[in-house]
Amino acid sequence: MLEQYFQDAFVLWDTYGYPIDLTEVMAVDFGLSVDMEGFNASMEEARQKARNARYKAGGKSIVLDANATSQLRNQGLDSTNDSPKFQHKVHSSVVKAIYTGSEFVATASGDEDFGLVLESTSFYAEQGGQIYDTGSIEGPSGSFTVNNVQVFAGYVLHIGSFLEGPDSKALSVGDEVKCKVDYTRRTLIAPNHTCTHMLNFALREVLGDHVDQKGSIVLPEKLRFDFSHGNLFSPKI
Repeated sequence: MLEQYFQDAFVLWDTYGYPIDLTEVMAVDFGLSVDMEGFNASMEEARQKARNARYKAGGKSIVLDANATSQLRNQGLDSTNDSPKFQHKVHSSVVKAIYTGSEFVATASGDEDFGLVLESTSFYAEQGGQIYDTGSIEGPSGSFTVNNVQVFAGYVLHIGSFLEGPDSKALSVGDEVKCKVDYTRRTLIAPNHTCTHMLNFALREVLGDHVDQKGSIVLPEKLRFDFSHGNLFSPKI
């Protein structure tokens, strides 16, 4: 039971930004206690996962750790609405937060990499084995190249930098922007993603329901599908 309680306490902190000290106070009211050792272990695990979410385009690593996402929650910022990712067209949105990798700022300019959190987005964040979208975000004073898209506690972070051009390029919180996904690239990725589901179905039909997917990677040029078969772990397909 204690394991469940510290995991619930961590979800309250990591996902909803609810302070751990208030969770401890509420637990006492119900005759319970929070396993702080387990909570701190979960915090460290989350930090390690954030560190491992590398900026695959080869630039600066920018991640939203538990402290950053809880700060956004405390500011009343809702999770990113990513339902427009299925529309396959230019999408209009608003900049809600700008993150440098160490702090939130009101305006970003220059050639340094940074991350954008939008009110809504048509970009697909890396998840379920499928690689992230790339493209650009067009603002009133510059074009931001999106090289990586990750999701942290419900917030979609668009990572990249400004296109080379005038020195006046900048983006600020509150700016209205247009999301322009590279749909040519996505068109190559989508069939590979569909094929992983087809392959999973076919393997279970032929080999049996005991077949269990163990992972996948979906890229524009290929897919990889890992699965277990009985007590044997399969080679990669």
